[in-house]
Formats: sequence, C-alpha cells, structure tokens
Amino acid sequence: MILNRRSGLFAFLGGLLCVAAATAEEASAPPASAPAASAPIGGPMPQRQPMGKLQAETEEWKIGEVWQGEKRRTQIKITNVGDAPVTVKKVVSPCACTKGTLEKLTYLPGESGTLVIDFDSKLTKDKYPKKTVQLETDIPLMPFVIIIVNAEIKQLFAFEVEKPFNFGRIEFDQPFSREVRFARNYESNKPLGLKVEPNPWFDLKLDELTPNKVYKLTIRSKNPMPLGFAKASAYLLTDFEAFPEFRLPIDCYVLKAVQVIPDEIKLRSNFLEPSGVVLNVIYRKDTALKVEKVEANFEGLGGFDIKPARAVEFTDRFESVQIIVQVPPPGALPTDRVPKVKLVTSNPEFREIEVPIVITEAASAAPPTGG
Repeated sequence: MILNRRSGLFAFLGGLLCVAAATAEEASAPPASAPAASAPIGGPMPQRQPMGKLQAETEEWKIGEVWQGEKRRTQIKITNVGDAPVTVKKVVSPCACTKGTLEKLTYLPGESGTLVIDFDSKLTKDKYPKKTVQLETDIPLMPFVIIIVNAEIKQLFAFEVEKPFNFGRIEFDQPFSREVRFARNYESNKPLGLKVEPNPWFDLKLDELTPNKVYKLTIRSKNPMPLGFAKASAYLLTDFEAFPEFRLPIDCYVLKAVQVIPDEIKLRSNFLEPSGVVLNVIYRKDTALKVEKVEANFEGLGGFDIKPARAVEFTDRFESVQIIVQVPPPGALPTDRVPKVKLVTSNPEFREIEVPIVITEAASAAPPTGG
C-alpha cells in the first residue's frame, strides 16, 4: 500500500519536471520568423514638406440684377497662405461672358495679388447665369481656386412667344406672314427704330401700339422663296447705351411640294460594307404621295424599309416618311455614270425622285449622310 502511494508520487513529480523542461525549451527557442527591429522610441520624425496654398478673399461674386448688355467688373484679393511659392499656370472661364485677369502669376508665402473679373451680360443667353473663374496652380493636391459668378439678367424686351423669329418650315410658293408683339421693359421716352439688313427673303415693318412701350413687328415672306435655309437679320435701334442695337435673327427652312432630305447620299471611299442610309421624304398632304418602291441605276442595291408617315414640325400642311435603304460600298458602284437611288411614288406629278450617290475622300470613318 505504501509502495503504491510512493509510485504515484514519483510519477506526479516526473510529470511536473517534463512540463517544466518543455516550457523552458519553448522559451529559449527562437521564433519561426522574428520581426524586424523597430525604430527606437523617441527617434526623429519625418520632415513635413513646405507647401503653398492660394486663397481668394471670397469664393463668390454676387452681381445681382444687371440689364442685358451691361458690363460689370470686380477685384478680388488672392493670397498665398502657405509656406512655399505658388505659380498660377492659367486662368480659365468656360463662358465668354466672364473673364479673369491676374496682375501676376507667382506668389511667395504671404504675398497677395489682385484678380480682376469682367462680366459682359451681352455674351450670355442665360437669365440667371452661374459662371466660374478658375485659377489652375502648380499645387499637386489642390491645384484649383474657383470663384463663382452669379447674376440676374433683366431682359430689355418681353416677347409674347419663345423664339418668335424662328419660323420653322414654310412653303416656297405660299405667302407667309407673322406678327410679333413685344413690350419694352426699360424706361425710355424715345421710340424704337428698326434697321433691316438687305435680304431677298423678308419684308419687315415696325408699328408702335403703346407710346414707347408696346410694339408690333410684322414679317412677310417674298415669294417664291429659295429652297433650303433662309436667314436674315434685323435690329431694334434703342437709346439704351449698353445695347444700342438689339439683333433679331430671322430664319426658316423653305420647302417645296415634295422633296427628299438629304438631296444626295455621301459615302466615304474607304467603306467596305453596305451602308444603311435614311432618306426623309417630306411632302404636302394634298399631294397624296406614297412611296411604293426603291430602285437604282446600278446592280446590288439592297433592301429598303418604309416607316409610317409622321407630322412635320412647325407646319400642319406637311408630313414625311423615312426610307431606309441598304446601299452597297463604293467599290461596288459603277464608275461610268453617277450612281442614283430612285424613289418611285404613287403621284403622277412626282412619279420618280432621284437621289445621287457621291463618293468622298476617306478623311475619316464618318457614317453616311442621311441619318
């Protein structure tokens, strides 16, 4: 009995000695991958690099109300508040109505300069323009200094409709006239005058309805009108110093009874595959025209697709259809004659409408016209 107790005690003490030896061995063994020695605490810190910083005394120039045509100017102080020189590489404004000018481009720490901003309300069509002047500097992290320019443009005249002198599409043989009424917004005791640039398309007449306040401008076409775009300019003569001549741009597109737009198909000489070309046939509704098929004076014309008729903008007397034609590449077209696409219609007066194909130089891979 005593022997068994001693044997158990010796086994227990032997186990403790083994554990102690293993622990000591682990403590003395080097780690599998010892980390690199760290810098001693309290060592020198990295030096901060000097950096310039350009700052404007204000980030926004609120002009407020300004009459159309008037100009404004302001000066804004620019200062380098950093501890290194700053150079302005360029001064940029996206709109021609706003221009910034610096008296100098390089600024030492603590040095200041003047940014002059000019605003010309005649050069913007916005009623509430919000423009910017940007100083692009050589500072890597913050290269731009941006000043916002806000204004409210008071219009000299109030017209009854928007774009009153854009007549859209009119007919070459149909008399056309329009009366445009408008009011003068600024105070004046002098009547408006009218100056019309010589043109073969329009006659204009200005009448005063309310003394020095409300006017009527009558515009009449000179028929027959030339086909295509017709443009003219007239000027209201004011006594407003900032805007003595107020331009009225007059334009329209003149249609004949039936026409195809474009009137020719242009293909680049480097095209190697057939091209899908869109032809718009615009016709007066009373012509009762219907495109029945598409032919050509050469072999290899592909299929065609005719879209449903649709209304034409600015006129209720016309409608149009789109013809999508598959035209072969230039290399497959004849060289002994002008290749033409022919639209065959149901109207005896306009039975066949020919559209020539023109091969142009391969300056770029632009798509064929007619889309």
